[in-house]
Amino acid sequence: MRRVRAWLPIHWPLRRTRRFAHGSSPLSAPRAEEIVANKVNQFARNRLEIVHAIARKSKVEVPVEVGRFFEAIEAGRWDEIEELARHCAYICKPLV
Repeated sequence: MRRVRAWLPIHWPLRRTRRFAHGSSPLSAPRAEEIVANKVNQFARNRLEIVHAIARKSKVEVPVEVGRFFEAIEAGRWDEIEELARHCAYICKPLV
């Protein structure tokens, strides 16, 4: 059997691997579900801040249900989210 000489350098496969920050490993990388959950939480917090800013500018109070809605989003309580969304849509109709 003829021996084939490898033409690739020994370190070549290392270049193709994913590089992680110092002190981290592939085992500590967040899963897709965790990434999505964090993004949803961040979105909910940002939107609640926007709602409060608009309320301050308009000199109105944010209904308690709206705060509960965003808290439910952060906690991932989807049944409560749907119920509160319908309720908020009803009580928060534009005053135009």
